[in-house]
Amino acid sequence: MEMTTAVLLLVPKRTVRLFGAALASVQMVAVLSQTGWNTVAARDLCVLASALALFFLVRSE
Repeated sequence: MEMTTAVLLLVPKRTVRLFGAALASVQMVAVLSQTGWNTVAARDLCVLASALALFFLVRSE
């Protein structure tokens, strides 16, 4: 799943990149809902923030 998301982010089409960023965000929400609060969850929260930032950046292009 992560490889598919990465490939979607590399495709030079705006809508495909937007979908890839949204997919990364949804995936991180799913991961965070399954883990307890620890150092790994803190890292995943930062990855979620990065994925959301990428989503809004691509959306504003």
